[in-house]
Amino acid sequence: MIGEMKMPNDFPYRKEYACGRPELTYRHPGMDTSHRAKIFAPFDALSGFDDAIASKTILYESQRELDEEAQVCLNQQLSTLHRMTFTSSMARACRIRIKVWYYTPCSDPHSSAYGRKGLYETVMGYCRNVDPVNQTITVNEQTIPFGFLLKIECLQDIS
Repeated sequence: MIGEMKMPNDFPYRKEYACGRPELTYRHPGMDTSHRAKIFAPFDALSGFDDAIASKTILYESQRELDEEAQVCLNQQLSTLHRMTFTSSMARACRIRIKVWYYTPCSDPHSSAYGRKGLYETVMGYCRNVDPVNQTITVNEQTIPFGFLLKIECLQDIS
């Protein structure tokens, strides 16, 4: 019998079945089920599935509009930073440490927020350049457009 069925006469492995379970030697001891499960743990049958699930847990939000007072304050800070980092040698000499909050649009084309919403992120470092022509600010190696800026905090006195 195989399980609950009667073994057919033409069953190709009848002889092996009749021998029973193989005896395990000391070189190949049996492994209990809890340890066998660990063998298959690194196997990812659906590659990228975990990343896709994780991306759905991100809470995107719409870009906030700055009120007039916050916009004036931000423009004054950008103007001051521009005067102090007009050239790369001035930026190296002043080494103005700032913290910038900015908006990043959703870059996942499979997300429902793609092109409509994004995240607010923070970067902290040295202001390397404020470019009024291209309307960008460079902090460390990251360039951020003025339109995505929310807030700038100077971490040292720049007077």
